Amino acid sequence: MVTEVELLDRISAGENARTEFKKSAPARDVLASAVVALANEPGEGWLVLGVDDDGAIIGVLGAEELPRYLEGICQEQVRPPIKPDIDVVPLREGTVVVLRVLGHSEQGPYQTARDEYFLRTPGGGEVATTRDDAFRHYQSTFRVRRPLLKHLHVERFMSLYEVDLTLKPLTIIIGPNASGKSNLVRALDFLQAGMVGQASRWEAYLKQADRVFWFGDVERDAPVRSQLRLEFSAELPEQIGTTAPRYGFRVTRQLDESLDITTEHLDFGLRPAEVAQSYFSRDAGRITQIRVEEEQVRETRAAFDQPQRLYFREYAGSFPHPTADGLARFVRGWRFMDVDVSSARRASPDLVPEGVSALLPDASNLSAVLYSLGNRSPERFEEIEYRLGRAIGFPQSIETEKVATLGGSGEARYGFRELAFPGRVIPPEAMSDGTIRLLANLTAVLGDPDARLICIEEPDHGLHPHLMLRLADAMRAAAAAEPAEGFVPPQVLVVTHSPDFLDCFNLAAEAGYLAVYVAERSIEDGKTTFRSTEAADLQPWLEEYRLGEAVRRNIL
Repeated sequence: MVTEVELLDRISAGENARTEFKKSAPARDVLASAVVALANEPGEGWLVLGVDDDGAIIGVLGAEELPRYLEGICQEQVRPPIKPDIDVVPLREGTVVVLRVLGHSEQGPYQTARDEYFLRTPGGGEVATTRDDAFRHYQSTFRVRRPLLKHLHVERFMSLYEVDLTLKPLTIIIGPNASGKSNLVRALDFLQAGMVGQASRWEAYLKQADRVFWFGDVERDAPVRSQLRLEFSAELPEQIGTTAPRYGFRVTRQLDESLDITTEHLDFGLRPAEVAQSYFSRDAGRITQIRVEEEQVRETRAAFDQPQRLYFREYAGSFPHPTADGLARFVRGWRFMDVDVSSARRASPDLVPEGVSALLPDASNLSAVLYSLGNRSPERFEEIEYRLGRAIGFPQSIETEKVATLGGSGEARYGFRELAFPGRVIPPEAMSDGTIRLLANLTAVLGDPDARLICIEEPDHGLHPHLMLRLADAMRAAAAAEPAEGFVPPQVLVVTHSPDFLDCFNLAAEAGYLAVYVAERSIEDGKTTFRSTEAADLQPWLEEYRLGEAVRRNIL
């Protein structure tokens, strides 16, 4: 809802690339071109009716009847159709109608029903353009700066009978023990293992059909229980055009308990001016692949008789298309963290001669990663050190060293210096579990240059609420940050049952990059569902309480 203050501020700023004034409701074609031009720019565009070109408020006749007229034009005269937000705002000088539209990278560029394309000029107004120029402008304007897992669909995987989630740079899943929230992380691990992961991980899944497929009753669900399906879409800097690549596969459980891949597909726009097409699709041992050669789209078919291997896995890293190759790199960058504090304290071999290695799921190579960061990426190391010092108070610095080992390449160790004991390095064994867990999770979020999605199980376990705030700050910084030279902030998915951790976030203020889901599991049928939490639905509550309190009082 537009307030009078917001409207007057917008009017006083004058017309620009995101604001257009009209004295009265224009003809259908004029209005359609204005809406298209606003939608083809990033951010929210305002069409304000009842204001002169010079910003004088004169009001518009028939203001109460205009919303239906405006909605009809946006649905019938704009392609693809747009559902605008429309507000009727009475002012002292007259009633003003505000139509707000938001362009979207997966929908545009927009055009009129007459197949006309329009763009905004910096000073206000719209200009007609060609189809190809509109696509180039839209691709450049809505370019993806950091990769992002956008949507995830899971069918009949463990307790996840049918789940469809929209993810953001920071997504928090909260639910009680045994609600099935961790099965979502296992589904992502299953995806990565099959697409680009170690062969041993994928083979282990193939041998555990009874642990992977839907846990429901065999007889009742026999027709559908034998298949599971996973599908996701991701926005990538490497994508060509505005269509996010979409990948998925279906696995069938055979009578001998083996798992066979029956269908598989990878879809995206093959050229900037095209809608999504299958880069390849697989069905019953046959591969159909689409290629663009000399501006012509060509289709080829071939046999692929390897029922337990994904076609994507066979060619990951060698695809002759930047979007497919970028998707493989993106999935390789998925990390799964469930810190084991005892393992995180140990010295570990320094196995990476150049660069920084990925932190292992249990953080057992934390000492090696910290040593590598200190020597090869000191700015990342210093940020981790700074955030840990602010959180704990005592550690003044983190010290790392490499110690020679008999017949080996040496091992890395770390310790802490405190202001009160300047002459002593305090070993990790002498620090609290919460300190080590916080350090490991800070390192995962801030220290891995190749991480693209980090799934963290119970990062708040054993942490004082004050430390949770500091960890939340690090996750918030990663979620809201823009890529910088040498470091792309990772997307973060958190699984927790702690209302205290939710208290560290403001859903209304952080809605642009934060999504919260409540995991629930039915006693009757055992199915896990994920209920989206929207700030608008909780507005009266959030005015008085923090988000975690809604969980404590069973509001969520």
